[in-house]
Amino acid sequence: MAETYENALGRTAAIPVVAPDSEAESAALARFQEFLSAMSADGIRADIREVYAQNVFFNDTLKTVAGVDALEEYLLETVQRTSFVRVRFDDVVRSGRDYYLRWFMEYQSDRINGGAVVSSIGMSQIRFDESGKVVLHQDY
Repeated sequence: MAETYENALGRTAAIPVVAPDSEAESAALARFQEFLSAMSADGIRADIREVYAQNVFFNDTLKTVAGVDALEEYLLETVQRTSFVRVRFDDVVRSGRDYYLRWFMEYQSDRINGGAVVSSIGMSQIRFDESGKVVLHQDY
């Protein structure tokens, strides 16, 4: 059974985090945004372990996965079903150990919306560990 959001919040509440207002924090946010901005199978395979921690909790409201290997598999399945996925980040706010990133996403799939481009808006809550890797990613 996948870890729940509440359990992930508790598990990640006490871990050391990347230093706020540091170069490491800026770099971690940039890696995260770049990774999701134009997802591709090659990009996922090459970079996922630089962005996400081994024990990451991930929920995009469609699926919950635990661990970077499961996340890699899920994201590869996702991009294989689409012609493209693009995410534009419009705003980032930090509150304690949490970061909230407001985004606009476009994707295209022959299986959805008659093949027309689909647009969506949302927000991701993420938490970094002290190395700047994402340990919690919850989409809204």
